[in-house]
Amino acid sequence: MDFHKNILLQIAIINILLLVLISLSHCNLIEANLKFTVEGNGFHRSINYEIDTGKFAQNNCYVALNLHIPSSLYVNNDELADSERLGNITACSTGETDVEIFAEEAKSQELTICNQFNNGINILNVKLHQRYQRARDHESYVNVTLPNPKILLGCRERIKEYPVSKIDICESCAKLIYKWREIPYHMKSQPYTWVIPVGKLSQRNYVTWITLFACALGTILIVKSLWHQN
Repeated sequence: MDFHKNILLQIAIINILLLVLISLSHCNLIEANLKFTVEGNGFHRSINYEIDTGKFAQNNCYVALNLHIPSSLYVNNDELADSERLGNITACSTGETDVEIFAEEAKSQELTICNQFNNGINILNVKLHQRYQRARDHESYVNVTLPNPKILLGCRERIKEYPVSKIDICESCAKLIYKWREIPYHMKSQPYTWVIPVGKLSQRNYVTWITLFACALGTILIVKSLWHQN
């Protein structure tokens, strides 16, 4: 009887130790939440991302967002360079660089925004623009859903609970820290759909003639004004 009691006691102790080990292994996990707001409703909009890492606190870290930008939208590399030069943000992108081509010919972009990590709340901002769509016969609008970004954390001290990310981070952020780790999170905002108007192909000739007429009228007015000045 005593033998069975000792066995049961040992099993209970082992179970308690296992529970303690499991709880300790989860104590360093980051409970991250992400939400965003969109400013503007035209061709140019600002996306403000708010990253909440809860109780996680560590020095000498950087936080980054990696966002896939579909071909119907784009980020302007010149704007990113200006913001980085002014010290407002560190960001870079790979992929399509031509901001003038139509969405149908454009390639997608991979954008990375990074900054010094603040314990608790971190806010990162990006300006996106919509590309022109070629005129079509049966569509008045194109709906583009903004993809959810990936959250990356890079620290001087290893965060062993998370593996090193395989995302190809662009140079401006890669040079800040060598190893970045992707952090899972809960999205607190609803998906955002960007509605892009599309011209009607059947109205192309009408629009062309109106444009030519407006240009001709403007030219006549300018020439007339210059003539009277002389």
